[in-house]
Amino acid sequence: MKNYLSILKLEYRRIIFDMLSITIIFVGTAFYSFYYPFPYENDIVRKMPVAIVDLDKSDLSSTVVTMLNNTESLKVMQYPSMEEAKKAVYLRDVFGIIYIPDEFYKQVAKGESPTVSVFADGSYFILYSTAITAATQIVLMTAAGVKIQKMSMLGVPITDALLLQSAVNVTSKPVFNPRAGYVGFVAPAIYAIIVQQILLMVILLVHAAGYERGYGYPENTSTFTILCAKITVYMTIFAAVFSFFFTIGPMVFGIQLHNSLLEAVMFAIPYGLSIALFGITLSVFARDRDAVLLVMLMTSIPFVMLAGFIWPHWMMPDWIKYFSYLIPSTPGVAGFLYIRQMGASITDIMPKYINLWIQVAVYTVTAVMAIRWQQKQKQFLI
Repeated sequence: MKNYLSILKLEYRRIIFDMLSITIIFVGTAFYSFYYPFPYENDIVRKMPVAIVDLDKSDLSSTVVTMLNNTESLKVMQYPSMEEAKKAVYLRDVFGIIYIPDEFYKQVAKGESPTVSVFADGSYFILYSTAITAATQIVLMTAAGVKIQKMSMLGVPITDALLLQSAVNVTSKPVFNPRAGYVGFVAPAIYAIIVQQILLMVILLVHAAGYERGYGYPENTSTFTILCAKITVYMTIFAAVFSFFFTIGPMVFGIQLHNSLLEAVMFAIPYGLSIALFGITLSVFARDRDAVLLVMLMTSIPFVMLAGFIWPHWMMPDWIKYFSYLIPSTPGVAGFLYIRQMGASITDIMPKYINLWIQVAVYTVTAVMAIRWQQKQKQFLI
C-alpha cells in the first residue's frame, strides 16, 4: 500500500509539473469543447440568398417567388437572365439559382408537369439541402393549388379535389436530433474521440518525458502496483475531461441528451479503462515527445473514420472493420451516441459494451507486459 501511494504521488507530480500535459488537459479540453461545435451553432440556415430567374412572369410564378421569399430559409433576389444569375453565384452574392421557365403557368393549367430547375451550391451541403428542399416544397405546393382550383371549377368538390391531389399526407419529424442540425449529430461523437486523444496524448507524453529525462519508478516495485497507480491517475484525468465534454459542452450548445447519467457512467468506465490500458501498452514506443504529438495528430482522422458515424461499418472492408474493434473509440463513440442521444440502455448496446470489456481484458495483459519490459530494460529507474 505504501508503494502504491508513493507511485501514485509520483505519477501525479510528473503530470502536474509537465507543462505540455497540463496544457493539453485544461486548455485542450476547454478549447475543443467550444471550438469544434461553434461554427455549427447556427447550422439551421436562415435567409440564404438565392437568385430567381422568372421567365414566365405570370401570377402563378409571382406567387412562387413571394412564397419562397417568405420562407425562413431563403432570401430571394431576382435576376433577368441565367447569365446574370450565374455571375452572382460566381461572386458569392447568391448560393443558388431557381429557374422558372416560360409557359410555367400554362403547363400547370393544362395538367402538365413543367420543369423548375434548382441549381444549388454543392460545395456547402447544408446550403445545397436548404435550397433544394425549400424550392421543391414551395413549387409543388403552388402547382397543387392551381390544379385543385381547376378541378373545383370543373365541378369536383373541394374535398375530393384535395384527396385526389394528395392522397397521402406525410409528416416528418427529426428523431434524436430535434433541431435537425449538424452539431447535434456530430459533436457528441467527436467529443468521445477527443477524450480518447487527450488521454492517450498525456499518457504517451509523460512516458516519453520519463524516457528522455531518465527518471521512473523504483526497481523493486511490483508491476501490479505500478499498473494500479497508473490506472488510478489516468482514470482521474478521464473522469474530469469526460465530465466537462459531456455536461458543459452540450449545455452551452443546446445538444439534447437522453437517458440517465447512470447509464452513461456505466458505459464510460470500460471506455476510460480501455483507453488508459491501450495508452500504457503503446507507451513502450513513446521515446520522443515531438514524435508523440505528430503520431497523435496523424491518427485523429483515421480514428474518426473508424468510429463508424461518418463511414458506416457495413461499407468498410472486413479487415478494416475488424481492425477498428481494437480501438476504444470505435465501440465508445457508437455507445455514447446510442445512450446520450437515442436514449438506449446498456442492454440495448450490449455488443459494444462487451467489446469495451474485452479490450480492457486484452489491454490489461499487454499493459502488464509493457511495464515488465520497461522494468527489464531499466527505463524506469530512479
